[in-house]
Amino acid sequence: MASHPFIDLLADRKIRYLWIGECLSALGNQLSGMALIWLAVGLAGSGAALLTTVSNAVLLAVSLLSGAFVDRYRPKTVMIATDIVSAFFAVLPLLLAVFFPISLVSLVLSIVGLSACSALFQPALQSSVPSLAVTTGRIQGLNGLLDATYRLSRLGGPFLAGILSLFLPTLHFLTANALSFLVSAAAIAQLNLPAEAPQPKRDSHSIWARLLLGVHATAEHGEIRRMLLANTLILMAWMPGLILGMPLLVAETGLTGLGLGGLSAVAALMGAYGAGDFLSNVLVSAHKPKRTGLFMFGGYILLGTMLAAVPLLMWTVPGTARLPAMMAAALLAGAGGPMFFLPMMTYVQTHIEPARLASVFRLRFALISAAMMLGSALAQPLFDAVGAGLVILSCGAFIAVVGIAGVLFSRDLEQPA
Repeated sequence: MASHPFIDLLADRKIRYLWIGECLSALGNQLSGMALIWLAVGLAGSGAALLTTVSNAVLLAVSLLSGAFVDRYRPKTVMIATDIVSAFFAVLPLLLAVFFPISLVSLVLSIVGLSACSALFQPALQSSVPSLAVTTGRIQGLNGLLDATYRLSRLGGPFLAGILSLFLPTLHFLTANALSFLVSAAAIAQLNLPAEAPQPKRDSHSIWARLLLGVHATAEHGEIRRMLLANTLILMAWMPGLILGMPLLVAETGLTGLGLGGLSAVAALMGAYGAGDFLSNVLVSAHKPKRTGLFMFGGYILLGTMLAAVPLLMWTVPGTARLPAMMAAALLAGAGGPMFFLPMMTYVQTHIEPARLASVFRLRFALISAAMMLGSALAQPLFDAVGAGLVILSCGAFIAVVGIAGVLFSRDLEQPA
């Protein structure tokens, strides 16, 4: 572990401050996300899918429209400002509850604001990475470290939610999220980022042209196009299969075990997924596979098969062993994501010229938002038709099939230098 890139990066005070801020913000977002979905499930059942549909629609729109606007301001200013505004939107349902009953409308308003702020925050964060990394050799490690904060939150957030749910009303998870944004803003304020001059206010490219820059940048890279396509398809199934599927599975079946039930049972399943997600990230960040394509798409095969195993185990494992068995499957499913994501990021960064990288990542972000928006929109009729268990099983099988196709077409990708 002494040679792990995370050790060197966290020894850097600037990076350590950023990491602390990102960890707190990501943890608060996990608490808020689980609370909003759980509250929406109680209000509207499968109609809770509206929240994720709206969230990803906002992410898509703002990611396409905000580029020229955000570039006018220094990254540090943007990050602090969006954290403060996010804190307001996080507690908006709580503030409205003083005057009106909690409704799906107040939850949607909150998610719209949080999603818009997230789409503004990310470009500012990514533009800070090169100056924080200092050397090109540390950029890959820093990307892995920043990604690890979100994966760590998937582990800590659900378990913390399970503990807090024992004595704190679910609505006040939103208060915890607001506080995390404020602490994050304070941590980012201490960063010693270079005071870059703001970019010109005029952008010579239209919105559509800026998106097409990413398409043109991948024109000669068939493998990268296949990676982006696979990633898009997976996320379309991942949203209903995991993010929406697990809470609805617990709500429909009344799943209990280990003294847990309701939101705490959801937290146990999602926390197990987060544990596999984070541990895999740490290991993959320091690993360069010899057969990159086989390794990457093998991660999707693992993710899909283990996700499909969750409802199968619920139907077949008896008694008190049921929830632990489902948690074990969720843990293994979580391990598959970083096996694809980190090698993909490295491959793109080492095969696309630096001047065109930003356009490729904007394209990827737009594809991600569109995929999850479509997955959320399809979720409600699927859940109503066949129930959460069969939806999760089908989504897992679909992910595994995409992984198998990837292994067949991209098993021997060129290893980055």
